[in-house]
Amino acid sequence: MKRFVLIFINLLLMCSFVSSSNVKITRYPNGKIKSKVYINNGLKQGWLFKFNENGKMIYKGFYRLGKKHFWHFHFAQNGRVIKKQFFKNGTAAGPVYLFYKSGRKKEIYYIRGGKKHGYHMRFYKSGRLKRKTYFKLGVRDYIDIGYDEQGRVNLEVKYKNGKGKGWEYKFYPNGVVKEKKQIINGKYLGWHVWYRPNGIIKAKQYNDSVSSNSGQGGSIRNNGSALDSGEGHNGSGSSRGNQNSGGGGLDGGGSGLTQKDYYRKDGYPVDLTNYTTRYWNDSMYKKYTYKTFFSYPPVKMRIDFKNVDYGLLAATLFYVTNRVKVKHGAKPLKYSRTLRMAGFMHCRDMSKNGFYKHESPLPGKYEPWHRARIFGRLIGLCSENLTKQMIKYYSYRTIAEWLVLRWMRSKGHRENIISTKWHRVMGVAIYFDNYFVYGCQMFALGVKGE
Repeated sequence: MKRFVLIFINLLLMCSFVSSSNVKITRYPNGKIKSKVYINNGLKQGWLFKFNENGKMIYKGFYRLGKKHFWHFHFAQNGRVIKKQFFKNGTAAGPVYLFYKSGRKKEIYYIRGGKKHGYHMRFYKSGRLKRKTYFKLGVRDYIDIGYDEQGRVNLEVKYKNGKGKGWEYKFYPNGVVKEKKQIINGKYLGWHVWYRPNGIIKAKQYNDSVSSNSGQGGSIRNNGSALDSGEGHNGSGSSRGNQNSGGGGLDGGGSGLTQKDYYRKDGYPVDLTNYTTRYWNDSMYKKYTYKTFFSYPPVKMRIDFKNVDYGLLAATLFYVTNRVKVKHGAKPLKYSRTLRMAGFMHCRDMSKNGFYKHESPLPGKYEPWHRARIFGRLIGLCSENLTKQMIKYYSYRTIAEWLVLRWMRSKGHRENIISTKWHRVMGVAIYFDNYFVYGCQMFALGVKGE
């Protein structure tokens, strides 16, 4: 009610200004009116009208004591309003509306103290929401979301005091992440990862030098403190646990962009020679359990080291680990593609770069949780078992059982394997390098989207 009373008073004031004012008119050379305004004591007082050479109105705005006040309108050639803005005592205040020539809304935002404040919304010509950005006194803050013409989210970015933070996400129409870029202090730093429509990684690249950024960012959990470590049997293995603490960051030394790594449709790096997925794929994890898997005939095959089925090898290690967990009174874990890919990447990195430890010297891969979040979003705890052995056994089943047996002889590894409190999902990997085999088990409370 108060609002309507104020509007009524404003209208009365306008009428009084108009009735007691002189009219100033300017014209085009052809004699048609160019502008028309009411003047009182040398100041604009009342409505100002502007016209084009054809006599059509292109602007209408109200003035009080020479200052813009109340609504101001801009018109298209067809006579429709294309912009409507509210002023108070010469300062923009309140809503601003922009329209398409068809009359549909194009943009809506709000002004406070001469600066954008609140949500800035943009629309498609169809009327659907296109972009929604939050401003706080002129700077982007909180969240920026983009939509496609069907109303599905295709972009998600978060801001803090005008700077992007966390991650910038782009999405496929089916809602799967298409691309994500890491933002640190308002700059594109860290990982840039591309995904296929089914969610499997397509390529990734790391950047630890400052690059230009348009202020985009997103959100993802940073994880970070060590829980436990155990020495492996005869120095042949190591284990590591960690807890989400909301802190930490990526390791990097300013070397700029790294080489872009590409991945196959099954999620393995394309530079793996003679790789085959002849006997196994990820969909088969839903078909088999730790009880039924070992009746699958290829498990007993002798490994052809020139043509290793790494998918079958990882599955064998996964089900052997679950069988051991159940034997010791723990529940079997669910399969995680994110953890399997992170573990395989680390095994391959250790082989190619000549190191063997949880802390990778490669940029952005320092700790297990750094490697895992390249491929997905961790929930809760993350722990890791590693091993490096001379190859002694040669079938898929025997080599997996042998590696698990080695881990079970070490206290730290054993605790990770038979834990019943914090682990819900698991991803494992094995990688061969000449006479050595690298093994990795990764455990977590969960991974978002899996």
